[in-house]
Amino acid sequence: MSRSPGQIVEWFIKLKRAGCDGLQINFYNFLPDLDFFGKRVMPLLHQAGLRLETS
Repeated sequence: MSRSPGQIVEWFIKLKRAGCDGLQINFYNFLPDLDFFGKRVMPLLHQAGLRLETS
């Protein structure tokens, strides 16, 4: 079952509220899934305050 980027971020928010400090994630089809995560999910994680910008 695939999830939308927004659904993924909502799940991460729930985990954070439950006290989870970090996650280890894996991708089924690594390169395309990693690209999708970086382009579609990471910006939403930044907007939600779950990721900090690094320099």
